[in-house]
Amino acid sequence: MAHIPAKNIATAWPLLLAAVLGWIVTVCGLWFLHSSCYGHANPAWATGAGLPASSECYKIYRSLWFTELFEFILVAGLLTCLLRGSNAVRRWRTAWVGMFAISAVFHFWSTFITWNLTDTTVAHHFETSTERLRARVSSVGFIFGAIFSLVLMFLLGEDDIDLSNASDLGTGTGEPLLGERGTGARTEV
Repeated sequence: MAHIPAKNIATAWPLLLAAVLGWIVTVCGLWFLHSSCYGHANPAWATGAGLPASSECYKIYRSLWFTELFEFILVAGLLTCLLRGSNAVRRWRTAWVGMFAISAVFHFWSTFITWNLTDTTVAHHFETSTERLRARVSSVGFIFGAIFSLVLMFLLGEDDIDLSNASDLGTGTGEPLLGERGTGARTEV
């Protein structure tokens, strides 16, 4: 059975700490963007960005908040597994890779939504240019979250199989896949 290399588990700590900082930036930007939503007289102001036409702000931003809640749960869960030891991370590695792939998709989608919000003009949709700045801050945070999710997905998905030996892949021959090291020639059996 393949395991995550120990160096990858050790690398996850600084990434998680950076992700927490990025998460804080995104939450702050989204919080202030959400709080400025209450000043709009036109309930359809956010439809151009792909958000629902509603006069209730929580309905407009609920999908973006869900992305941040999902990331928070993933980071908290991975931190818990790291604190319990590397076996906990190795045991649930496939689930972590899948969840971070889903998180990356959510972050890409949220990035596009907030980018669309930054493209709106002040006169037509936003009350002030400060709202566009808040959308940009949220967008940067979502981009950071997507990058973090992709890096952790690949980091946790790597295993320590030696690909030069066919027995590690379950063929049972014990012969090298690429012949002798460095020659590239296959060994005849």
